[in-house]
Amino acid sequence: MLIRYFDFGLFRGFELKLMKEILPKITDDYEIYGFECCKKFYDNLKKVEDDKCKIYNYAISNSNEEKIKLYYSKNLVGHSIYDSKNNINKENYEMVDVIKFSKWLNDSKINLKDSLNIIKINIEGAEWDFFNDLIDNNLNQNIQIYCGAGKDVHKIQEFKNKGIDKKYNKLLKDHNIEILRFSEFKGKAHKNNIDMEDLIRKLLKN
Repeated sequence: MLIRYFDFGLFRGFELKLMKEILPKITDDYEIYGFECCKKFYDNLKKVEDDKCKIYNYAISNSNEEKIKLYYSKNLVGHSIYDSKNNINKENYEMVDVIKFSKWLNDSKINLKDSLNIIKINIEGAEWDFFNDLIDNNLNQNIQIYCGAGKDVHKIQEFKNKGIDKKYNKLLKDHNIEILRFSEFKGKAHKNNIDMEDLIRKLLKN
């Protein structure tokens, strides 16, 4: 079976590079798609592209604008399209291109029904936009594994003020979406990271 891995929020590409090692051990029939909105990080990762791995310079959002601001964090990590995120410098940003995942799939002529699909997401609050788009278009029915950090919505002050952080929790629960721990944060050997290879092999047997 074809395996597709989608990585949203690459940063240094740790998880994507790991999947480039894992998937060939399981099958030759796989595709990898990485999305990074920060131009600096995107440029650093273009070199990992090959015939099975493509990298795109986009931010995920439900905005109708073609470009939006990506606000830099005060640290190296944590850039966000939301200026009320807890560590953002509002005066320091770049303009980035925007996509909706559902539209990108349609434009790319990718049908998730013919593959085992894995999503890793770490997009500093834009998970709210992403999962609403996924569910509104019934794409969640064709995703077998969700992974990443998954808690970034709770870092956005405007979301807390509007209760969106709680709505986000309910949205995931109501649609049986569990985000498994698979992240570079706190080190590659973090005890809560899933064994991705083992999980994929188990799903393929079912």
